[in-house]
Amino acid sequence: MSPWIWTIIFVFCGLLFAVLELFLPSGGILAFFALAAFCASVVFAFHQGMEFGLVFLGILIVGIPVLVWQLILIWPHTPIGRRMLLEPNEDPALQPDAEKDVLQNLVGKIGVAQSRMMPSGIVLLEGIKYDALSEGEPIDPGTQVVVVQANKLNIVVRAVLNSPIIIPKVTQNEAQNVTQNDAPNVPDPFQS
Repeated sequence: MSPWIWTIIFVFCGLLFAVLELFLPSGGILAFFALAAFCASVVFAFHQGMEFGLVFLGILIVGIPVLVWQLILIWPHTPIGRRMLLEPNEDPALQPDAEKDVLQNLVGKIGVAQSRMMPSGIVLLEGIKYDALSEGEPIDPGTQVVVVQANKLNIVVRAVLNSPIIIPKVTQNEAQNVTQNDAPNVPDPFQS
C-alpha cells in the first residue's frame, strides 16, 4: 500500500482512540494510543514526500489542539463526564452548611469541660453539649474553656488561664474517716 493510505489509516485510528477516550475511562491509555497513531501518520506522510509530510505535520499541529478543545467542550455532556462533574447545585461542598455556621459562631465563647479532655471530650456551651478537642494539654472536668477554633466536625478549646482550680468537696465525715493508718506504707529511700 502507498504511504499516504497508511497516513490516512493512522489519522483515523488516532481520531477513533481520541473519541473513545471520552467515553471509556482508560486512565489515559487510549489518549497515548491516539498520540502514537498521529505520530505514525506523520512518519508515513514524510515517506510519501517532504512537501506532503510538512503540510500534513502543519495540519496536525493546528488540528490536534482544535480537536482537543472540541473534545473538552463535548466531554461534560457525555455520560462519563456527567458522572464525574457535578452541577454547582449538586455539589455538597458548595452548599451552605448550617452546622458549620453554628460551630463557627461558637469561636470566642466560654464554656465548661464536662469530661476529662485528653485531648477530646465533652464541653458545655450555652446549655448545649458539644464534642471538642483541647489544644494539646489535658483539661479536667469543671474547668472553664474558651473556643479557639471550629471546623466542620468539632470545636477546639483551650483552658481559660484564670479559671479557678476545682477541688472536690469532702464532707466532714469523709475527712474524719481518713486516718494515718489508711495511708499506704511506703519506705523512705533516704533512711538507712
